[in-house]
Amino acid sequence: MKTISSQSKPKSSKTKFWAGGAIILVALIALIYNGLQMGGAYYLTMDELAAKERSMVGQGVRLNAVVDKESVNYDTRAIALNFDLVDPNSGARRSVSYHQPMPDLFMKSDSVIVEGTVLADGSLDAHNIIVKCPSKYEEKQDNGEEIPEDHANDAVMVQ
Repeated sequence: MKTISSQSKPKSSKTKFWAGGAIILVALIALIYNGLQMGGAYYLTMDELAAKERSMVGQGVRLNAVVDKESVNYDTRAIALNFDLVDPNSGARRSVSYHQPMPDLFMKSDSVIVEGTVLADGSLDAHNIIVKCPSKYEEKQDNGEEIPEDHANDAVMVQ
């Protein structure tokens, strides 16, 4: 009587190689896709966004502007930060809602870069805020003079 073995043949090294390669390829594609999604936001000024507002609804944008400190409303229980951005040149305003903890230097910052989605009412639903450090934290050269802005690494990313 012949017995049938329940054990299968070990996988060949070629099969293992292709399986490993497929896993690496899938992981690489996922990383590239995620990077494109995060970096796919348009970088606009307040005036540019106002001119393109209707076509930008639902799109991701990066907007650099000054925070109107008097408009800041932070609800610690709901972890909701609402504020207005103001363009210092044109005076244009835009409301922003952010549902994360308030960045540490937010109230002391001169300006912020807001990354988020443009809503139908023209406001921004922010998912990331980059805070520019206040000038009192800027580095000084050996002679006591401030380092020029184009040489100072003065942004703090908060996600």
